Amino acid sequence: MGIIACQYRAAEWRHEEIELAAHELLQRLDNMLSRRRELAMRYSERFTSLGWVVTPHEPTDCRHNFQSYMVRLTEDAPVTRDALMQELLDHGVASRRGIMAMHREIPYQNPNVTSRLPETDLVTDNCIILPLFYEMRDEEQEYVMNCFEQIHESAARY
Repeated sequence: MGIIACQYRAAEWRHEEIELAAHELLQRLDNMLSRRRELAMRYSERFTSLGWVVTPHEPTDCRHNFQSYMVRLTEDAPVTRDALMQELLDHGVASRRGIMAMHREIPYQNPNVTSRLPETDLVTDNCIILPLFYEMRDEEQEYVMNCFEQIHESAARY
């Protein structure tokens, strides 16, 4: 009888501790998502003025979590996606290709499929993911945005 009561108390105590930990994690998650959204909005506000950067669209009835921040370069962009990525890297800013289309990977290449996916090809060729993480300091993001604008100004001169 004593063992059963002891096990029950341990289980009850663990349940309370798990509940508290879950509550704390949810609080952290809210803070993380809020910070990501704040950073994303700062990027969007700054990049909209460039004219050749299409920022993420957020429908009014939805809330984006901004797990990543992906932009698309328009056809009239003064620099290609790959050149932009290299310039950012030269300034110490890591970026990634927006998406990698499966139909372009060697094992899956099929001319019949490729010709039917022009939008996927457009996104694959013109999208870039910029640094965004909830611990990102404002100064770090400012540096990324300044680099982006410097690249814009340099490319516009040529």
